[in-house]
Amino acid sequence: MEPGRPRRLVGGRAIDRGRARLLGAAAILALLAECQPAPSTMPTNFGTPSPRAAVQTAIPPGGPLPIDPASIELHLLDARYVPADRPVSTGSEVIWIGGDAGPSEIWRYVPGAGAPERILAGQHPDAAITALTGSSAGYAFIEESPSAFGRGGWRLWFLAVPGGVQMEVDRGTAPGAGVAPTLAMDDRRMAWAAFDEPSGGPVSRLKVESVGAPGTAMTLIDAPIRDRKLWDPALSGTQLWYATIEPDPNGVADEFHIEQLDLTRPEAPPTVFPGLGRDFDPAVNARFVVWKTTEPDDSALNWGALHVLDRQSGAATPIAVAKANRPSLGDRFVAFDEITHTRLVVYDLATQRLVELRRSAAATPTYGGASVSGSLLSFFVQDSAGQPRIGWANLPE
Repeated sequence: MEPGRPRRLVGGRAIDRGRARLLGAAAILALLAECQPAPSTMPTNFGTPSPRAAVQTAIPPGGPLPIDPASIELHLLDARYVPADRPVSTGSEVIWIGGDAGPSEIWRYVPGAGAPERILAGQHPDAAITALTGSSAGYAFIEESPSAFGRGGWRLWFLAVPGGVQMEVDRGTAPGAGVAPTLAMDDRRMAWAAFDEPSGGPVSRLKVESVGAPGTAMTLIDAPIRDRKLWDPALSGTQLWYATIEPDPNGVADEFHIEQLDLTRPEAPPTVFPGLGRDFDPAVNARFVVWKTTEPDDSALNWGALHVLDRQSGAATPIAVAKANRPSLGDRFVAFDEITHTRLVVYDLATQRLVELRRSAAATPTYGGASVSGSLLSFFVQDSAGQPRIGWANLPE
């Protein structure tokens, strides 16, 4: 079976034409205004914001030397393997959504282990996998199928091993939302933010479950969407981070920010991340927080400016990219999408510098979908005539 079918690139994302209804807003993103990152310092306990201050970005004496981009070897998979959305790095493998008949299959590639492998085939003729994540514990994904689940119906599945039996974790129906749940997963837990439309009215929910342990799912937040909309969970040890949008009842300017829950005390109220205002898209590990801010009057889902918080020192540093989105955080590097798509670039946390891995001399090729976990980077590259190709690289530690 040929592992993919033609996709087109919309707003920097390789998508299936049948999914354009859900992702059409991406075409608007290129119209955004310039974003100016502002440096600051923050308390490590995230109580109330500290006054803004300049951040020292020079490399201290004896610190790590800048990375030579030429020392990082980029690899491309065979052109037959066409992703329906960005490939995802789990730290040990690259996973993506594909399929001849539509985005209904999950594939993986383990660097150095031979050819890519299909690890899940679609179960329904009209199925679409609309979100995917993974870790060393397995894979979590969202499946939609009007024939099997009804219009707007979705299922969250867990797959422990390639070719294994998928396990249902959660389900919902949200035809009015038009977007898939957002997922996070580490070696111990999975978390998801999802919309559902029960008889009492549309709601936004945040849930968490121990990986592969049915019956342990816990609903942390269940709120009417008129009050808040939950997005982008991120796990770090016993902390669950997420973004929340509080809609403006007048439809003028929504308020949005990032919060954190302690999973050892799920009944406790969340801690609000002080941020810089208009904060979204958290990526978190034990040492750093990366997040996005947008300009006034911009949507939370638009391109914005990225920032890094050192959780030990409380120093927040801007990443010198004006318009970026979907940050991910590895051991040493931050990956993200850049609005121009003319270069493949990562941010080195050790030296506080951008590392440009590849740049196109003209409008093509375009680069996008960058994802990093551990030291494994995945991305896609596309020229004007072809389909997106999956790329990967091992980054220095």
